[in-house]
Amino acid sequence: MGGAPARCSRDRAELRQTPHHYRSGVRKPLCDPQDRWDNRDSDERRANGRVTPFNMEGAMSLGRFISLGSILLIALVLAACSSNSPSQQGSDDADNPTEVDLSEFPDTGDPVPNQTILTDQWASVGIIFDAEPDGVNLIKHDFGGDTPHIFFSPDVFGAIAVFRFVEPGTSDTVDVTAFELDPWFSPGESAELVGLDEGGTEVAIDTVVPADVGSESNTIRMSIQGTFRVVEWRTHGNPGIAAHSITFEF
Repeated sequence: MGGAPARCSRDRAELRQTPHHYRSGVRKPLCDPQDRWDNRDSDERRANGRVTPFNMEGAMSLGRFISLGSILLIALVLAACSSNSPSQQGSDDADNPTEVDLSEFPDTGDPVPNQTILTDQWASVGIIFDAEPDGVNLIKHDFGGDTPHIFFSPDVFGAIAVFRFVEPGTSDTVDVTAFELDPWFSPGESAELVGLDEGGTEVAIDTVVPADVGSESNTIRMSIQGTFRVVEWRTHGNPGIAAHSITFEF
């Protein structure tokens, strides 16, 4: 470090002799930073037999390269975490509701005959059918059109369609977050669509009363949202009510 002051003193002497103190047409500062560097630790560098000049421009380029690489790496990591996060997967599932196709069996694609009793044939898509009271079955029924319906056999007043949900392809019960169907009501009929949690507590309900139906038969969509494991469609028909377009979301 002893060489730097001597060089600066020499610069000052030169300036006194050169009024405009220019060198090669460029103003020379009183004490050039490069001169300081050239003289810093000069004895040590000579003793080691080598001189390694400092390349400021190269160091700055390297710094920019490292910074850019770090930013790109962080962006890639965040993108990977976002694409694999449970919240994102849940959003994707919510955008893909399951519509139950009663016209064909899901595992074979074979047509479903009229009056087929509905049980666990659709477990591969996540739903199992049942009915109450005892002695009443939920069936697939065609009413002369192209849209298959659920109906009751025997056709009785106060029948209940029961829907349970499972992990597709298994018997493991799971919750769903939405359910809907389109019943066909005649005047004077009514129904409740009820979601029950694992403990059997009613956690969601949608109701259609006779005033909603009016004086003419029509289709009224019923739907519920929340978190439930079983759905009951409790009908008060004349004597029974049919429905179609069953859809649910995990």
